[in-house]
Amino acid sequence: MINAFDEPLDQEALDRMRAFEPELADRVEALRFLFEDLLSIPKRSSQTLVMSVGLEELALAMQSCSDALPQCLLAAMPAPLAEAVRDAMQTLKQNSTSDSQAAQQRMLARGRSLHQEGRIQL
Repeated sequence: MINAFDEPLDQEALDRMRAFEPELADRVEALRFLFEDLLSIPKRSSQTLVMSVGLEELALAMQSCSDALPQCLLAAMPAPLAEAVRDAMQTLKQNSTSDSQAAQQRMLARGRSLHQEGRIQL
């Protein structure tokens, strides 16, 4: 429901919720934008986000998602960086799904931060 609001109004609703139920507001905010939703952001925003996340963090985050998302994010990177991420993904294959999901959440938090700074569109 909050996602249907215009941008200033959605943040106001979350801020008001946070005043009364901070934990609930944090959970709602986390559910508003999922890792797979990165497929729908503009290419320039993808590039900015990818460049703001460490190589290993990015590789770890992309391990437990659909094939389409890594392809999309890798296409937004310069070729040498994309190859380095592919290599890191092969090296990090031994990590658990929970480690990958934690990396996804950190990457989404970085995306929300960049969005609040006006540097990317979500």
